[in-house]
Amino acid sequence: MAIAAFGLQCELLRKLVLSVAPNIQLQVTLMNDPSPYQSSEVTPPSHLGPTGGADAIGEGQIALAWFLFVVVATIGGAVAGAIGGMVIGTVLGGAGQSMQTIQVASAFAGFFAGLPVSWLTFRWQVRRLLAKASALSVQQL
Repeated sequence: MAIAAFGLQCELLRKLVLSVAPNIQLQVTLMNDPSPYQSSEVTPPSHLGPTGGADAIGEGQIALAWFLFVVVATIGGAVAGAIGGMVIGTVLGGAGQSMQTIQVASAFAGFFAGLPVSWLTFRWQVRRLLAKASALSVQQL
């Protein structure tokens, strides 16, 4: 089941990168074209289509991105969660709350403290793959 989930996540991430890469290619091409207001010649729009440069991102790179995401998000989320839970536990313990209240509040605080770590790690990995796709698209110009 874990292998199927891994495969599905890799495929979804690959589709995301491949769907965004042609737009990056088009933007780079449009930014490099001379303005029709500055010259008498207008660039023909035939070369503005996607070149397929993002196809060079293979399953290995996507698997590596997923692996780094899982490892960094798990360890970073655990550390952030432990710190958040410790702070809440200390405050509630000092206030004389019951152990059950401290455990529940610390669990929620730890979970919510770990969410930003997961989000930032995900953004880092997606940006890294998009940067590779963009660089490959620009090289093919």
